[in-house]
Amino acid sequence: MEIKNESRKRDAIQPIIGFSGALFICVLFGVLDVRKLGVEISEGTETTFYWIVRIILILLIPLFVFLIVNFIKQLFKNEVYFRVSKEGIYAKITNKHIYNINYKDIERISYKQYPQGPYIIFIFLKDPSKYLSKEQIEKIKTARVTMPEAGDIGIPSNIIKQNREKVIELIEYYLKLEANELS
Repeated sequence: MEIKNESRKRDAIQPIIGFSGALFICVLFGVLDVRKLGVEISEGTETTFYWIVRIILILLIPLFVFLIVNFIKQLFKNEVYFRVSKEGIYAKITNKHIYNINYKDIERISYKQYPQGPYIIFIFLKDPSKYLSKEQIEKIKTARVTMPEAGDIGIPSNIIKQNREKVIELIEYYLKLEANELS
């Protein structure tokens, strides 16, 4: 049994097409002067509006190029963000915070549910220094002053992208298996 969240190649195709179309429109109406194509723009408010729209479209070009490049990169690699399997829990929260946690190192888990659906799964470690830097451990200690239920590692639902109950149930299943093997 496994729960997995990963970027998939096919998830990049539709955004590439959409952002390419948006980039084409930005270049067509932002860079090219539509007045030379026969569009008549009268003086006054229309001219002001024309230049405002044209400047906005020109400013959007780098954004669309950036987004297209990122989605093209996704076409060439699959990246796992979260996985619960018999080997352990893998979570890539940021590029600097990547965890591959063994079940034998987990003391317990908990969660915090927020209104409107988001949640965080907290993992309490037997030895946090095995996975966390000294700065992270200090930040966790100060966070526990205001939120005592905060664990050593918090994995938000936007990384998990699965039903909270199923994820917790699977983690607890593997924790019980690990406890039985140690007994």
